[in-house]
Amino acid sequence: MAELEEAVVVPDVEGIREQAAKLGYIVKQKAGRIEMIAGSTQYHEYINPWDPWHVTSNSGEFGSSQRPFRSRLFNTEEEALALLPEILRNDARSRALAKYGMWITPWEDGRHFGLHSGKMGVPTPRDGYDSVGDALDAAERAAKEYDEKNERQRLNRLASRLAAHERNMPAAFHGRDLETFNAKSKTLKDALEVAQQYVGN
Repeated sequence: MAELEEAVVVPDVEGIREQAAKLGYIVKQKAGRIEMIAGSTQYHEYINPWDPWHVTSNSGEFGSSQRPFRSRLFNTEEEALALLPEILRNDARSRALAKYGMWITPWEDGRHFGLHSGKMGVPTPRDGYDSVGDALDAAERAAKEYDEKNERQRLNRLASRLAAHERNMPAAFHGRDLETFNAKSKTLKDALEVAQQYVGN
């Protein structure tokens, strides 16, 4: 029994909480009631003991600037804290996808998420994604397809340009390359040497 107890790894909750806080993510209860303070522009949160817990952030990494990140809801603080390692991994994935203009927004039901992109169409299922991780999986698949499509288009454009050059090139140069080019004059030999250096570099 003692050996089994020694084998149990206790997660460094405070360390994970600290890492998450550096990125702007905190674990807190979702206020059941929010009211504006009289004579002020500030709001006061009224939290009840039975209100659910969640991970929230104003960092804007997963959500748009208008809709800060909010995880799904949990019954206890411990359950919300257990999500922090996943939050940190997903944060890194989200940053890698930032160049595609992607953002994830929480739905009002507190259980599902939508996915949007400023560059490419990423359809959100009618019932939404069950987690940020699921939304990011879909985003990564869409990003891969987007890159592959752009690469195919780039290669097609290059092939078209090469075909156009070949049509306009004198027949004597067809099928020639730097290895088989016959430089008969000093000028051509100098030009060939420059071309070979350019290709080598």
